[in-house]
Amino acid sequence: FAEYLSKKSGLKKNTSFLYFRKIKEVLYKASQQGFIKADIIRQAKTPHKENVERGYLELSEIEKLINTEADRPEIKKAFLFSCFTGLRQVDVRNLKWKNIIDNTIQIEQQKTKDKIKIPIGQTALNILKNGNIFHLPENNIFDFPTDRTTINRALTRWFKKAEVNKKAYYHLSRHTFATLNLTSGNEIYTVSKLLGHKSLKTTEIYAKIIDSKKKQAVDNLPALEVNL
Repeated sequence: FAEYLSKKSGLKKNTSFLYFRKIKEVLYKASQQGFIKADIIRQAKTPHKENVERGYLELSEIEKLINTEADRPEIKKAFLFSCFTGLRQVDVRNLKWKNIIDNTIQIEQQKTKDKIKIPIGQTALNILKNGNIFHLPENNIFDFPTDRTTINRALTRWFKKAEVNKKAYYHLSRHTFATLNLTSGNEIYTVSKLLGHKSLKTTEIYAKIIDSKKKQAVDNLPALEVNL
């Protein structure tokens, strides 16, 4: 199956890696229940994973988007909220007013089933404000489509109108949140907890982005003639 994914399926390397990892998770559970031996699974050669550069938005680009009208206002609102909270698309969609307690998001992540608490910064609070309307606890905060294609197409139109030359997709908001936090000097362990990562290694991918930004900053310094 690993060979099929790598050579014949036509899938991208990282997609093949994720598919095979899911299969291995199921097989390990089967071994724990005594159906198969774990040694069989360990012998399987996992398809190679490719390191992909994570996209993110600069603060100036976020400001452009804030000041640009979108044809799907709820998608704009939810995306910007994720830029300042790091919530995944599915968690934003499921977010209810009862999940906001003392300006803190308290939810169980859909992906990992882990319970997390995320303090809401002032920008995210400003996005939530909507006059003095009373919100029922069981009501969803955001109302936007479930279809990813519809969402990403709306984001693409909005990005183009705002003249933000980045590939538009919803998960870009989560990358942006991580990068903004690390650029602002927040320690990687704290950022990892805010993102709800189980492993610090997952968050370290964003640290590499910060390293490249530091190099770019140094490279932008003027080259001066020095005769000592």
